[in-house]
Amino acid sequence: SSDRHGGSATALLRAARDEPCSVVLVTERPRASSAAAAERRAFGAFVATAWPRAAGEGRRWFGDARCCLFGIAPRVVVHAATRADEHYCLVSRQGIGFGGDVDGGHALSLSPDLSVGRCLPSRTYGDTSRLASGVDFVAERVQLW
Repeated sequence: SSDRHGGSATALLRAARDEPCSVVLVTERPRASSAAAAERRAFGAFVATAWPRAAGEGRRWFGDARCCLFGIAPRVVVHAATRADEHYCLVSRQGIGFGGDVDGGHALSLSPDLSVGRCLPSRTYGDTSRLASGVDFVAERVQLW
């Protein structure tokens, strides 16, 4: 987890090394409003293939159509790959991204220090904008299983 192994994409890559598949689980820090704070959100990605050994200079997509995004709190939802493109997973110097286009945003993205992220609709996974409490979110914890 980010609190145990350090909050960075590099630490996540080290933890994922040589694993044939993994789950990235994000717990969102509750927003200040009392209604949003009561609705803690947890969501993430199932990565069906091994991760690259290091974040590349360029953008290199990996994964396959078995990858998916999901929400587990406040409700369970699965966003399977649509097969509209092959932009399943990406690790770059700009962080970690799941789905989306090379020129646009990602269905789920995390900053290089895993502290903030964004959820947007994408061709790869459909409309994932409701996984987090808003388009932009603050991550309380990021875990790799």
